[in-house]
Amino acid sequence: MTGAAVELVILSGAAVIWEISAARGTARRIAADIQKQLEPYRTVLVLPARLIVEKRPEPQRPRPVEPEPPPLEIPDERILARMDQQVASFVKEHPEIESVVTREIARDLDRKARQIRHVLQASRIVVRLDLDSSGGIAATRVIRSCGVRSIDHLAVELLKVLEKHRIFATLKGLEELRASIRIGEGIEVELRGNAADSDSAIEARNRLQALFTLLRLGVSKETGLLLEDLTLDTELNAVIVGKTFEKGQILGFLLDYYEGTSRDTRAREPVKK
Repeated sequence: MTGAAVELVILSGAAVIWEISAARGTARRIAADIQKQLEPYRTVLVLPARLIVEKRPEPQRPRPVEPEPPPLEIPDERILARMDQQVASFVKEHPEIESVVTREIARDLDRKARQIRHVLQASRIVVRLDLDSSGGIAATRVIRSCGVRSIDHLAVELLKVLEKHRIFATLKGLEELRASIRIGEGIEVELRGNAADSDSAIEARNRLQALFTLLRLGVSKETGLLLEDLTLDTELNAVIVGKTFEKGQILGFLLDYYEGTSRDTRAREPVKK
């Protein structure tokens, strides 16, 4: 290859390199100008809906239910001494209720102090009652709990006292029989069941009225506590039995227990100087 040809090749390569370098420089200047012009603007990326993947929160696992310890083997009668005398006599008259009080509620007094305090302030228990063909209780189910099972159990056992006096037999034929116990300023108890029609509801109310009149003459003074000042009413085809208790009369032993515990705790606190 002659010297002129070599020189031509070298000059051609240099020209190509210069052109590439110039193109890159021009591209950089153009990109810088575009970026400067776009600085005041915000870029929003829009994707088709099928490309947007929504991150769903992981489902929370339910907390395991703490198993209830068994009832106390030896009855703890410390709260019986705090009860109203008439209430204490009623409890002792019914062994099943006495067992719940001295073996289950007594077990939970300190273990579930916070929950029981909440129950005493404001709570509600609703129990569904299924009756058999003779009007006895075939099954019970707590459909709304107060949060403390031992107190739910006490409510069920109190309802069974009504069965002993054939009150549910008088309500035989009613559907959706439910008992509600609401704790607030007082204790409101309501027993409600639905009859086939309004006339049947009135007949059931009249049967209950006659039964309560007879029971008041024959039951003990303690059981009579449940029958005093009952209200009987009908609402369309519903029969409603209601009663309100003073909170202190029924739950005074628990209120007194926690008030006494608080006093003891304050007495043990060191005096601040």
